[in-house]
Amino acid sequence: MTFEAGMQLVFRLGDYGFALPVDELAEIHQAGADEIDRKNTDLPAGCLGILPWRDRRLEVYPLDGLLGLPVREVGDDTAILVVCGSEGYWGLACGRLEGLHPGRDFRSHALPELLERETPLPFERLLEWHDEILHGCSAVTLETLRGSA
Repeated sequence: MTFEAGMQLVFRLGDYGFALPVDELAEIHQAGADEIDRKNTDLPAGCLGILPWRDRRLEVYPLDGLLGLPVREVGDDTAILVVCGSEGYWGLACGRLEGLHPGRDFRSHALPELLERETPLPFERLLEWHDEILHGCSAVTLETLRGSA
């Protein structure tokens, strides 16, 4: 089935590919390590630090940490996706960005039944894009993983 939702941001974390609906994205911020304030000792578990953004201070979480993978150091090539979850804006540190693509370029596949039993999952569906399977995620789904990071 062709996935007809709006534009999707395709991004990577190592060999893993992800797609996030653009309407859940407030901004893409290329942040160097020095832009993330790590001095606050009261950070929630798994939080990299605080990113000053507009008139706010956003908690930034590494995608690899949310997935239970070893957390890579934030560098000048790290993209911070400013997303809007159910609790407001927060930052998601990820790897390489591959661009914005229309929903018609993707085919949606239901999750295998065995995967549906695992909770929480960092993705909601599988999306086929250029003969590759991507993890279709949402800001709210990823937000639920912040407490388990």
